[in-house]
Amino acid sequence: MINNIKGATKLTNLADKLLNLNQRTKLKQPVVGTLEATLHVYRAMNDGKDITKTFGTTLLPLPQANEESPLEFSVTMKDILGESTPNCQDPADSIMFRLEGLRDFIKNSIPDTERVRASHRAEMLLKRVGEWEEQETFAQSKRQCLNPSNAQKYQES
Repeated sequence: MINNIKGATKLTNLADKLLNLNQRTKLKQPVVGTLEATLHVYRAMNDGKDITKTFGTTLLPLPQANEESPLEFSVTMKDILGESTPNCQDPADSIMFRLEGLRDFIKNSIPDTERVRASHRAEMLLKRVGEWEEQETFAQSKRQCLNPSNAQKYQES
């Protein structure tokens, strides 16, 4: 692939090629390796000096069909608001969080992560063959426009 990079090679085109090769498992290293995600919920102790784990589960990889896996977890109003829980609210009332929604969010973000990683790898390849030109980022150009000394230069020209 490096031998095919020319001066006209665009970052986005190279990233698309890397994504394609990644989908066909043709890269030595995938753009995103094996992903694991775990969720841990901790509760502060009443004295505020220590914390205790109250919940933990693995979100990715998905549990095997024969494995027990929680579907949801809860957090009490007292856990969230502490001593600031309003008088009209029972501190033991809890909010339920469904884990499937969180798993879906993680799974749906993987393609975006792959695209970002492929673009980063494409940039590295372009640098390696000497075909990368540093470009001003959007934030840098905005800062330049907002800088009063630069604004005067624009008015003079």
